Amino acid sequence: MPTASRTRTGTAAPKTRVGAPTVQPGQPFPQRANRPPRPSNQGTQQRPPALPAHGPERHPQGEESDIVHANCNAIFKKADQDRRKLTSQLKEAADTARRWNFEKAQLQGKVRKLLSELNESKQKTQELEKRLDDATLDSTNYVSRKEHEKILKELFDASSSVTKMVEAGINASQNAYISTFLSDSDVAQGSWLDQSKQFDMLDNPVVPDVNASTFSMPDPPALPGFDDYVEMP
Repeated sequence: MPTASRTRTGTAAPKTRVGAPTVQPGQPFPQRANRPPRPSNQGTQQRPPALPAHGPERHPQGEESDIVHANCNAIFKKADQDRRKLTSQLKEAADTARRWNFEKAQLQGKVRKLLSELNESKQKTQELEKRLDDATLDSTNYVSRKEHEKILKELFDASSSVTKMVEAGINASQNAYISTFLSDSDVAQGSWLDQSKQFDMLDNPVVPDVNASTFSMPDPPALPGFDDYVEMP
């Protein structure tokens, strides 16, 4: 028994509303009445066309692949050499910078030490100049050591001579005084009296007058000791 086919042989016409305009396939839809046209989107861009797929014939194979691989290896090796060279240069630069910083610190320490020594030298120079000025002033205001010694020697010689003259005068006075108690026969005459004239101290301006009957001689002036003088320079 034959079965009926479920496939329709004809195409049904599309249903439309009553009064709606008919649109043929492939034609744009008509615009509605009293409605502004819809603006087109200016920011919308068309999608770029897809790149054509490369077939196996476009990929390098065989010798071409070996050449590309060798070139890539050469580029990588050169880049690695450059990297190693730059790393070595950076390390040397860092070592040089550290060495320069160390030398700079040493030089700064030496400069500070020299400045300190210079300041000390200036202070010592000022002190020596001051002492020199003081010594020059002292030399103009006071006599020198040699002059002190010369004056003291002259005073000592003068005092020694005066002492000897005084002692001789005292002896002569005592002899004259003792002779007054002796008789004329006991007193020596002649040359002794003539010799005694040399002990006459009346004409000496340093020794005071001597009286034959009553001899009074003041004590000689005491000379100052060496300790009483100001300490010599």
